[in-house]
Amino acid sequence: MSQNIVQHSEINGISLVGFRLSPESENPDWYTLFTYGQKDIPVKDNDQVVFFKSLGLVDRAYALFDDNIKSLFPPPSELDLICDVAEMLYIINNEDRDESATIVNGLNTIFDLLKATKMNLPSEYKEILYRFADHLTFNREFAAYLNQYAVTREAITNAIIWGIGAITIRSRILE
Repeated sequence: MSQNIVQHSEINGISLVGFRLSPESENPDWYTLFTYGQKDIPVKDNDQVVFFKSLGLVDRAYALFDDNIKSLFPPPSELDLICDVAEMLYIINNEDRDESATIVNGLNTIFDLLKATKMNLPSEYKEILYRFADHLTFNREFAAYLNQYAVTREAITNAIIWGIGAITIRSRILE
């Protein structure tokens, strides 16, 4: 029981997070809920991360949280973050700077989801993405970084796509 108290004390609230995957859409294609605080943990059902396609399903996803969490925090009513995978991939492959921190925010969200699904990036992809995220945390320019460490844009793209695929196979979509 005290373990639950410790876990819940690490949570400051619940966020609604959108995921834009398709470059053709302007709005998120999927959504999920995350607890946030010391640990950012997505809502899960039977060890699968739960995504949903419309904001009308927020309450259904929220119902999957443990009763103690629900007693402390209401369901979110506004979108807190968009993990814009389509924009991330565009910036990585076509730009030299990420002024809006789209890439690092997206990578951190992907890392949280991979951890929640208990999927480990292959060591080559992990090294590429973690070092890239570390760089972007302090520096929005990344072209010189790619040259200095001989990292290709294609390698970063492949690592992100692998991560999205791994998350997807360990997820459930509410409709």
